[in-house]
Amino acid sequence: MQLRYLQTVAPAADAVSKVAHLAWSPDGTKLAAAAADRVLHLFDESGARRDRFRTKPADGNASGAYLVTGLAFSPDGAKLAVAQSDSVVFVYRLGAGWDEKKSICNKFAQSAAVSCLAWAPGRAGDVCFGLADGKVKLGMLATNKTYTLYAHPDGAAVAALAASPDGRGLVSGHADGSLYHFTFPEAQDGSGPAGCAKLAHHSCAPCALAWGESVAAIGPDCRVAFYDPTTGREQAAFEHSADEEARGFACAAVNPAGDALVVGAVDRLYVFGRGGAKGAWQAAGFKQISNMGPVTAVAWRPDGSRLAAGGLRGNVDLWDTCIRRARHKGKFKLTYVSKAAVIVKTLATGSRIVLKSVYGYEVSKVAVYQGRFIVGRTHSTLLLACLLYRGGELHVIEYGVNEVVAALRTEHMSPYLLSLAMQGARGALPDVKRLAYLMDATTARVVDFAAASATAAEGGVAGGGAVALATVAHDTRIDWLELNARGSHLLFRDKSRRLFLFDVTAQERASLLGFCQYAQWVPGSDAVVAQSRGDLCVWYGVAAPDRPAVIPIRGDVTGIERAPGRTEVLVDEGLTQAAYALDEGRIDFGAALEALDFDRAVATLEALPAGPDTDAQWRALSAAALAHEQLGVAERCAAALGDVARVEFLHKLIKQAEKAEPVEPAPAPGPAPAARELPAPVRARLAALARQWPVAESLLLAQGRVDDAVAAYKEAHRWEDALRVADAAHHPGRDELRAEHFKWLLATDQADRAGAIKEREGDVPAAIALHLRGGAPARAAQAVASHPNIAYDPALLSAVSAALAKAGLHERAGDLAAALGRPADALAAYRRGRAYRKAVELARTAAPAQVIALEEEWGDWLSSQHQPDAAVAHYIEAGDAPKAIEAAIEARQFAKAAGILEHLDPSKAVPYHKRIAQHYADSGALSEAEAFWLKAGLPMTAVDMYTKAGKWEAAQKVARAYLPEPELRAFKLARAREAEAARAWAEAERGYVAAGEVDAAIAMYKGNKMWDALVRLVGQHRREALPEAHVLAAAALQAAGQWREAERHFLEATDWRAAAAMYRSQGAWEHALRVSKAHGGAAAARQVAYEWAVSMPPEEGGALLRRLGLGDAAVEAAVEAAAFDHALQLAQARAAAPHRLAEVRLKRAMFLEDSRRFADAEGEFVAAGKPREAVDMYTHARDWEAALRVAEEHEPDAVPDAGDLAASGQLAAAESVFLRARRPDAALEMYRSAGQWDAAVRLAEAYVPARAAELRLEMAAAAGAAGGAAGLSAVLARAQAFERGNDPARAIEAYLSPNGEGAAGAELDALQRCWEAGLALAARHQRHRIGDVAAAVAARLASVGRAAAAVDALERVGDAPGAVEAALAGGLFDRARGLAAGNAALLKTVEDAHTRALVAANDADALAARGNVGAAVEMFAAQGNWARAHEMAAQSGPALAAATAARHAQLLARQGDAPAAAAVLAARGVGAEPALLAVYREVAAAVLGAALGARDAQAEQDVRSVLHRALQQLDLPSASPAPRVEAEAARALFWAAHLVACGGRAAGGGLRELAARQATAALRYVGLIPADRALYEAGTAWRAVGRPGTAFVLLNCYLDVADAIDEAAASGGAGARPPLPDDPVLAAAGVPAGAPLPAEHYADERRREEVRNYVLELSMGARAEQRLATRPCDGCGAECCEAALSCTACGRSWEACAVSGYPVGPSERVAAKSGLPARRDDWNAWVGAFGTDPVTGLPAAPMY
Repeated sequence: MQLRYLQTVAPAADAVSKVAHLAWSPDGTKLAAAAADRVLHLFDESGARRDRFRTKPADGNASGAYLVTGLAFSPDGAKLAVAQSDSVVFVYRLGAGWDEKKSICNKFAQSAAVSCLAWAPGRAGDVCFGLADGKVKLGMLATNKTYTLYAHPDGAAVAALAASPDGRGLVSGHADGSLYHFTFPEAQDGSGPAGCAKLAHHSCAPCALAWGESVAAIGPDCRVAFYDPTTGREQAAFEHSADEEARGFACAAVNPAGDALVVGAVDRLYVFGRGGAKGAWQAAGFKQISNMGPVTAVAWRPDGSRLAAGGLRGNVDLWDTCIRRARHKGKFKLTYVSKAAVIVKTLATGSRIVLKSVYGYEVSKVAVYQGRFIVGRTHSTLLLACLLYRGGELHVIEYGVNEVVAALRTEHMSPYLLSLAMQGARGALPDVKRLAYLMDATTARVVDFAAASATAAEGGVAGGGAVALATVAHDTRIDWLELNARGSHLLFRDKSRRLFLFDVTAQERASLLGFCQYAQWVPGSDAVVAQSRGDLCVWYGVAAPDRPAVIPIRGDVTGIERAPGRTEVLVDEGLTQAAYALDEGRIDFGAALEALDFDRAVATLEALPAGPDTDAQWRALSAAALAHEQLGVAERCAAALGDVARVEFLHKLIKQAEKAEPVEPAPAPGPAPAARELPAPVRARLAALARQWPVAESLLLAQGRVDDAVAAYKEAHRWEDALRVADAAHHPGRDELRAEHFKWLLATDQADRAGAIKEREGDVPAAIALHLRGGAPARAAQAVASHPNIAYDPALLSAVSAALAKAGLHERAGDLAAALGRPADALAAYRRGRAYRKAVELARTAAPAQVIALEEEWGDWLSSQHQPDAAVAHYIEAGDAPKAIEAAIEARQFAKAAGILEHLDPSKAVPYHKRIAQHYADSGALSEAEAFWLKAGLPMTAVDMYTKAGKWEAAQKVARAYLPEPELRAFKLARAREAEAARAWAEAERGYVAAGEVDAAIAMYKGNKMWDALVRLVGQHRREALPEAHVLAAAALQAAGQWREAERHFLEATDWRAAAAMYRSQGAWEHALRVSKAHGGAAAARQVAYEWAVSMPPEEGGALLRRLGLGDAAVEAAVEAAAFDHALQLAQARAAAPHRLAEVRLKRAMFLEDSRRFADAEGEFVAAGKPREAVDMYTHARDWEAALRVAEEHEPDAVPDAGDLAASGQLAAAESVFLRARRPDAALEMYRSAGQWDAAVRLAEAYVPARAAELRLEMAAAAGAAGGAAGLSAVLARAQAFERGNDPARAIEAYLSPNGEGAAGAELDALQRCWEAGLALAARHQRHRIGDVAAAVAARLASVGRAAAAVDALERVGDAPGAVEAALAGGLFDRARGLAAGNAALLKTVEDAHTRALVAANDADALAARGNVGAAVEMFAAQGNWARAHEMAAQSGPALAAATAARHAQLLARQGDAPAAAAVLAARGVGAEPALLAVYREVAAAVLGAALGARDAQAEQDVRSVLHRALQQLDLPSASPAPRVEAEAARALFWAAHLVACGGRAAGGGLRELAARQATAALRYVGLIPADRALYEAGTAWRAVGRPGTAFVLLNCYLDVADAIDEAAASGGAGARPPLPDDPVLAAAGVPAGAPLPAEHYADERRREEVRNYVLELSMGARAEQRLATRPCDGCGAECCEAALSCTACGRSWEACAVSGYPVGPSERVAAKSGLPARRDDWNAWVGAFGTDPVTGLPAAPMY
């Protein structure tokens, strides 16, 4: 074998893109390649890429991190299996051609990663794959289930799979090197291993397996081994590990003949083949491929002519693999692809055929004879092939005949589309040679060669062609056909999987199955076996195609096996194959009947049980027996069928035949004589029985039995035939026969036929009377018209006219009236009979004034009959242009409509222009559509039309010419957005700028990071924002790492600092220094240099600054930046002058001082040699101690001056300074001057004892002189002085003189003691004024917050009311209650005050604790603490709970949160008071009025529950009576919410029809439910159910309401909403009259447009009757809407079903747990789905 490079179908990429797997389709027309990016590429046989698609992850939400681990085509090539490492196998349906849509037809999800894949030949229904857990599984396509074929005992992963060439076995290689062989069950015939067995053990884990004549295993150890597939013995092994160039063995492929193997390695393709005397495997060398890299996948084309190889870089190459080539006679090309296979190609047509030895013998010579017969020779066999099909012509040849029997034209040569029935003569049955084939895709033909051969034989020639027996024209493409054994019936199936049976003899077709997967004749019989999904259908006889025997099966039928006495249908059920036995007796009957073995057929049927199928077979046998004059058999069949009359008739015939046969002597020895022919009379009666009257007549007349023939016809009531025979034979009794016939006609009520006889006899009046008597007024009128010269009785003519009118024959009545000269009556009759042509013709002469009216009426009638095209001319004749235009448009004669429009008033023509324009737009005639849009005054619509069609120039032309400026601007803006979406930036910019939306263009460039364009545009149109644009661009470029571009934009924005910062952030200090120096000056450069130095270690930073000559500047910059540590480091590193170190410390100290870090500043001041600065710092900070300390430690001369301290009021600090300075006298003078006598006395006693007495005297004198103006100590001293002086009154006044203003803490305690001392003094010495003193003391105590002390003071003097009042004023309510005990009035005062205090303090808990729950709830509600409010209200009772819930819900509803409001009401309680009902109505209106996108199903359930509970309370006997109007309103609102909520739940639960009924019933509550919502929900629900007629009516009404909403919004009207438009359909649907029009749309514009398209589609297609469903009233029978609760005709009413809202009839009524009635079917459907009562929600069960 030679490998020759052909072409590269996929070029190599620059990066690694491994071709993981390659696979050829079985017919060699498709090559699939899986790349590393998980994309599958499909190539045709010429190497052209025809398709590509991305594989799917196992989980649609996964990231897609998986690999394709295997590819395999199905045996028919229509499917492709893909194994993936994310534990899944997908099977894609590709179809036979390239134009078919791809889809996933199977998905096998696994628990472990799928590692390899194989699809065995001949097993189209299952695919095999191996898993990483060691299991080999079988995926069943029919059931989408998987089965484990076998599993490795140790769980070693499956590394490779290969299927046997015959598809009966499978070999798997595992990670431990073991090879296992599996035999499929149907191949277990004992000749090989059954099931699974270990085959061999390879040297390593095989990375590839190939199965040809041997099993080849290839591993990464570069060893190739061949094993016997039966015994597992190693036949040959080839080691390549010693070759350094041999590496990377990864894939292998065996040729179709199985005698050659190619192994892919790095830069090489190794070839192995069988050869030599013993046929052993040999290494045939390798093909060196430079720069190929590792070969990762190889695949051999099924015809063996090409090898595909894929590499690591995504390249796929094709290699020619032929052994040799030759040409035969210059017309044929012979390609030897293996020793046993040759491809023969016709050079003229390119057609190919593969000649292959099935035994594997070497083909030694190939020859072609007569241009179409191919003969191949091996050493033991001959290979024959025939090129009979060429150029669309099928040639039929017969062995023994040297000429072509027939040439048939056909393009369909599949074996499934040709069927030949051949059978030799058997008894009375002739030869059968019939062929069924396809003339075209939908037409089948059956031809007979035997008949043609017989005809040709009579002429003495061979052949004869074919006689067409039947042509079957079908409406769908036929994809399979088959004749039965005798060729009498054709079985065929179409593309829709429908199965038909065609009777060739009777030319009749019968439909057998609507869906058929498999069909076949039972061999040797007329029984048919077919599969329809899970049913096996068997027809035991073609005589009864409507009664098959049905057998349930599990799996797919694979064939029929017939043996003597046994017929079985084989069914593949996965791992096993089941056999279903058929009724052999019934099948044997067919065989007997076919052979005309009547005795055997009778015996077979007698053994079968009676039944419809057996009866059909008895009838078939009876028909065959009569056809062959077997009267006894026919009699037995009639007896079996219970046809007594036929039995008696046949019995008489048998007796008659026996009597007619003469007695003959016994036959002599020899051949049996031929069957005797029946007597002619008997045969005639048999022909009559078969209704073959001409045969019976000829038989009798041939015998001269005229009377018998006449009698037979009379007996069969065939009088005309009897008279014909009598007349022909000149029978003497023919006149009596005619009279008898006439009497018989009258006796059998056939007066009209008797009238025909009278008319032929010339008695026209009698004939007319008989015609009328026989109910044939038309024939009577014809008689009158045919004989106009007779003077008829007027009464007779009136009777004829009346009979014609009664029979509805108005046209004939008109003809009669016209013939009688009565044009008015004729016109009226013609109009009633819709005979307008005759009416117009008559009116033109008799009544010209009526012609116009007749023409219009004619047009109306034609329109009503859906003939608008014919109506146009009549409307034109009538001069009614609008109707003519409507008819022309409806007939889609738009050109004619346009012509009529030319003569119509332009104001009236606008609607028609719109419709015509829309038609032209839909049909693609855009220029014509434009003209009509412009005529309609809608240039914007024309612009939109061109825009949608992508004709921008035309759109712009119209826009510029006709659109006003705002609309032109909007158009340009829309165009710009479309260009932006298409990434046409320049065009989008022009559009935005032209539309005045420069900002939008800027935003476009910004969003797409096109910064130069953005800056250019801003510079052109937004100069003031140009710096910001540069900054924005620079920031984005900086983020993208484009530093130079970012710098340019920063500098353009004059923001050099940002550029420098950018470089600093990236560590590019040189660039930062460059930018700063160039644009910021020396100061900026110093700052950058400093920061650069900071980023380095101190020594390196110092060196840098010295190198740059910026040492002092850097130190200064560091100081300015408050980076003192770094400044010190720089100074210490000698980057700057030495004196800089002290300056840095001083500046740091000053910085610390400003930061109020005085201790740190002190250290720096001292370190800088500036201790005086530290003293000044502390002095300024008034920290005298620290100032003195620093001065004493470092600078004694810097002690601060104490006088300043004293002047500033810091006496203690001044005292310390004075004492340190040894000046106690100055301190005494300071305290004395300040009047602080205590401190002065203390200081004197400690430091100047001699002045202590003097100071005490001065202090006393000062206290007396100060009086009330003195401090508290002075007051106490003064009071004590008065008390010691025995002046209690003045002492009390002194004690009470302090007012406590501004006092706090200990001072308050001292004041309280002072005041209480005054009270105690009054109690001892001033009893008469104790009350006043106590009141004064209490007031003072209360004023300073000492309420308890004030109460104690009043209580001690017995002033209980005063004490209570003081306690209340101080909030001491318990103390007040104790004081008021026993005094009811006082106690009430205490309680009232306490309540007021709690309310003022918002203390709801305390209020509730005191029993005032209502006030507490109000308080919680006001605070927004609704949880506590509900909790407290619930504890109080249901009434308060309901009121609180209503208040909360009303607040939420008005805040726009209706679902939360409904949830609160449902959870917190319900009442029945009118005020609460009003809240419920408000919440329900908000929930039911929500838009489609905001609809909340739970909120609807909550509203329904709330309203139901409210109604339950209203219905309680103990409930307070509510106004009737309120109760009825609440009930209606409940029904509205109930139907809406149940409808949503039913739709979600799959009860679509019930949901549609609920939505329809909800229409009667429009007003409570927005009209557009109710109509939309009902219409879409019926649409989902599949009732387009009802959906059309409701959605059409919805569109009317939606248009009315738009019109109301456009008019801008405020105030009350207008009512719904009057519409009888709305009234019929139960929509209340006068219901308000919704203010807002329920559905958005997209959904409204979808509804418009649907309604338009229905109206154009007229697919269903467009009306509401009705039902008859069970009272009066009148038709009423099926959802109506009352009859509009008789007023009868019905109860509404609690489930669907539909009327409940008496026969279907059941009682729900809620007490409401329900329809049985609706109740059971609901309960079956949800198990609950729809009203109460309680568990419920079905009721029957």
